[in-house]
Amino acid sequence: MNKIKYIYFFRGDLSSHVGIYKSWVDVASDNLDISIITIIDTKTYTIQKKLVEYYRNKNIFIKVVPRYLKSIFTLLYFFYITITNDKVVVHLRKQSPKPLNIIKKLLPNKIKYIIEIEGDFDSEIEYLSQEKNKYKDGFYKNIVAGMKQASHILEQQFFKADGIFVVSNTLKELFISRYDKDDLTNKIYVIPTGFDNTKFFSNEKLRNTYRKKYNLEEKFVMIFTGNILYSWQNIKRSIEVFKSLKEGIYPNLYFLMLIRKEDHKIAQEFISKLNLHDKDYLLLNVSHEEVNGFLNASDLGILLRENNMLNKVASPGKLGEYLSAGLNVLTTHHIGNYSKKMQEDQVGILIDDIYDDNEIINKVKKYNSLRTKEEISKWASQNFSVQAYKQAYIDALQGV
Repeated sequence: MNKIKYIYFFRGDLSSHVGIYKSWVDVASDNLDISIITIIDTKTYTIQKKLVEYYRNKNIFIKVVPRYLKSIFTLLYFFYITITNDKVVVHLRKQSPKPLNIIKKLLPNKIKYIIEIEGDFDSEIEYLSQEKNKYKDGFYKNIVAGMKQASHILEQQFFKADGIFVVSNTLKELFISRYDKDDLTNKIYVIPTGFDNTKFFSNEKLRNTYRKKYNLEEKFVMIFTGNILYSWQNIKRSIEVFKSLKEGIYPNLYFLMLIRKEDHKIAQEFISKLNLHDKDYLLLNVSHEEVNGFLNASDLGILLRENNMLNKVASPGKLGEYLSAGLNVLTTHHIGNYSKKMQEDQVGILIDDIYDDNEIINKVKKYNSLRTKEEISKWASQNFSVQAYKQAYIDALQGV
């Protein structure tokens, strides 16, 4: 029997999303010889030393090398892995395939790799470049420049890769249409971002613990989690909707915002501009391990995305996390695979225009959940968890 080694190789930053990366490896590990690794430079190690120790204890292979040696070390490491196995399959997560392309030339058919694409750079560039979508003048200048460069690099990588992971059917269709290549159909695999149902779930005891700890027992809690750096996250509009719902439906409504620390200035700016009262909200930065407790403590999740291609191709992991905790979610018809499935099964409150207060208030008033928290959580796990896509992920790795 051939010895096949599978490797999940993610970018050298341990500050976010590492847990979900490992979840994919964990679900596949019963069926495949698979490892998760990253290579970081010494500067990053100095900054993230505690995270390095934490994730090494979680069986993540982390190699620290000087920045000027990273490329050559990556090449030599994967060359060694390739020559000591009959075949190697690498899942690249925000890593350059250049070293692997060199090895493929030296050892044809012994190494294959799959690149992962979360969204469409062209749509994101167009969105951030529009005047109405700018957070501040010049704020996205460097980000857009980086996206343009990444888009160009991606086109070069697209046809060299042995496989491509995308997060939605719409993104797959977009790429097939854009590049007009028939062979892409069998090369692109749809694997939504997913959530780990061993870490995100509905639990009444956890709900009561967190509600008591943060004095939420008499409140109806709306929650927003995640990154707000990009204007398509619509934190400003989310605060406006909170105020409308508080005035129109829920007098005891409370807004819980779990936002990474570096984005707190952005949140505070909108909180101040929109005159959000101190007693009506809590702005926190918490570890990913704690998020499930706050989700369980909440009653309504909010995720507002406009009718735009960048949202139609997306698969935001936090939407799955909201649903995993059994939350009713106020969202839109315009989000990748999620919205379609939610509409089909009548889960959540789906709106068309995030700027229409009347539509939002009317749909929230009319919405009657057909399911308990436990039932919503189970539905989410069956449709959008990492575990639900286990076989699809394994099939893709074995298929290249």
